[in-house]
Amino acid sequence: MGECTVLVGTQWGDEGKGAVADREARVADIVVRFNGGPNAGHTIKHDGKDQCVRS
Repeated sequence: MGECTVLVGTQWGDEGKGAVADREARVADIVVRFNGGPNAGHTIKHDGKDQCVRS
């Protein structure tokens, strides 16, 4: 049986979901994201480089 990890934010915005999602996505086979509206920017660290994104 497979495993599913769900990350839900309940504090209306920038509450650290991006950092947690980045960590979880590193070990996931599939990542699905839904965004209900504009959100904060995030910095993702990958291969020793910072990548700044805004959703």
